[in-house]
Amino acid sequence: MKIEKRKRMFISGAFFAGVILLLAIFGPMLCQYDPLEMDVTHRLVAPSFQHPFGTDYFGRDLLARILLGARITMIIGISVVALSCVFGVFIGLLAGYYKPLDIVLMRIMDSMMAFPSILLAMVLVAALGSGIPNIILALALSNIPGIGRMTRGVVLTVKQLEHVEAAEASGASDLRIIVKHILPLCWPAVIVSLTTILANTALAEASLTFLGVGLQPDIPSWGNIINEGRMLMTSAPWVSVIPGLFIMLTVFSFNIMGDALRDLLDPRLNNNQ
Repeated sequence: MKIEKRKRMFISGAFFAGVILLLAIFGPMLCQYDPLEMDVTHRLVAPSFQHPFGTDYFGRDLLARILLGARITMIIGISVVALSCVFGVFIGLLAGYYKPLDIVLMRIMDSMMAFPSILLAMVLVAALGSGIPNIILALALSNIPGIGRMTRGVVLTVKQLEHVEAAEASGASDLRIIVKHILPLCWPAVIVSLTTILANTALAEASLTFLGVGLQPDIPSWGNIINEGRMLMTSAPWVSVIPGLFIMLTVFSFNIMGDALRDLLDPRLNNNQ
């Protein structure tokens, strides 16, 4: 794949991801309808000029609910990415640089990775309870092992580079070596992983909520909206289809952006052009 094609892929993914972020930030403020206000006289209205995405079973405007759901999804996704990055990178740096800690930390990470991430998140949410903070914590804990292992692998490679060995020979402190010489070389791989985590978090949050172990039913998240419309697929398919399309677009945008970033930041692929 040529570099120009990767750049176009990245721009396309970043454009759609940016649109979703802008809708999440400004959309609920610009919408004229209250996403929680019921209007039983306008139940299950098909998409129209007055209600571009139609209304749900209780007459609530679907556009307003989806825009608020986008904000909730982005809040959860960005929070999960931040927590996963901080703790995962920290664990990976310790494990990769200090061999005695490697065995202990990696066995803990391996035990967590033995469970599928969605199953681990379900168990944690069931134990912690529903709610946005608990969802964030559960999804972050399920993603930390992957970031930790990936960072450790990069650290083990970077430790063998000449400039790192030179810094060690010159008597530089461990903190200085890690922060100045090792951590900067970890960021490309970490950034690519974080875009994938953001996409997977949007899908995982909707899945958990749809299964009834995520957010409370009164919160208009995409998973709740789809769950409310699953019994209306024959009479009002837009209630579930439209938020499902938003989830698909979100996952696709961040995944394609991450794939393009991975190729652009990989010097081995760039050198082969």
